[in-house]
Amino acid sequence: MATDIHAEHVGSLLRQPWLLTARADYKDGKITDGELRATEDRAAAENIEAQRSAGIRVFTDGEVRRTNWMTGILESIGGMSPVQTPAVTWHRPGGEVPPESETDFVMTAATSKVFQKDHLTAVEAAYMAAQVPGAFKVTMMSAAMGAMTWRADVSAAAYQDPAELVDDLVALQVAEVSELASLGARWVQLDSLSYNQVFDGEFRAATLNPMDPKVILAGSVAADTAIVSGIKAANPEITVGMHICRGNNRSAYMASGGYEPVAEQ
Repeated sequence: MATDIHAEHVGSLLRQPWLLTARADYKDGKITDGELRATEDRAAAENIEAQRSAGIRVFTDGEVRRTNWMTGILESIGGMSPVQTPAVTWHRPGGEVPPESETDFVMTAATSKVFQKDHLTAVEAAYMAAQVPGAFKVTMMSAAMGAMTWRADVSAAAYQDPAELVDDLVALQVAEVSELASLGARWVQLDSLSYNQVFDGEFRAATLNPMDPKVILAGSVAADTAIVSGIKAANPEITVGMHICRGNNRSAYMASGGYEPVAEQ
């Protein structure tokens, strides 16, 4: 869909201190689901107002309901189990970031056929449709990154290779966006960071990806193309944005190198 919107907020906004406190209290069993949801609503409303005041015309909730930006695959998809992976090193100009500043999350791997377990983005879309003074978008970890959830030791029984797993995740993502469209979403952003594994060998090793960079690039482009094509076929009015970065956590980055190896494709 053609648009005259030339600026938008990419994804997460800094979590308000009282939201972080509420998350910690919820984890410790001190508050209920409803109390956490009310706090998330308050945080989203504050973020919407900040964007409105700044003149932004397509709104995001700031991903305040998520523990991290990868929630879409790590928490919403069934058929996954927690696995241990090497820690990804974060960098700032001048050196590495101390471990206590690194993102803390549990990685998952496919252990059976995947399915949509929870509809977390639908909760976000329903709230935004009722609250925003204009268009809103939902950000999603691209299913093109699904290969990072394939581990030969635990996934091979369900999926012979990563490409089969990605195909199933792509289909689930297209169906998920169709659900979002029914809730009023007309703007979707795919966060697709698998390209980092092409130009950064250290990051590729940390994510335990044994594939040749050329294979990774071809697979990522094919998967992202399939997602966009599937979304457009389901609803041509949806604007699809693509976000690529080297990672950002407290102004630190997890991958390094230029985009030249991936830019042309």
